[in-house]
Amino acid sequence: MREHLKDRVTVILAVALLVMVLVEAVLIPHYHPVFPWHSVPGYAAVIGLFGCILVVQLSKWLGKMLLQRPEDR
Repeated sequence: MREHLKDRVTVILAVALLVMVLVEAVLIPHYHPVFPWHSVPGYAAVIGLFGCILVVQLSKWLGKMLLQRPEDR
């Protein structure tokens, strides 16, 4: 059950990333890129997705380390 859920979430995230890349490439023009990577379609979407994943994982780790107590207390 849990593995099926992980596979489903992975597919949903991959589809979301693909949609974001396509929307950015089609709808948002980059006339004057400041840095070379600004002209790469989907760069902002990839950075945003990985930034979100990093924030969630970091907050889960901090919550586990600082907020949760052992059961024997």
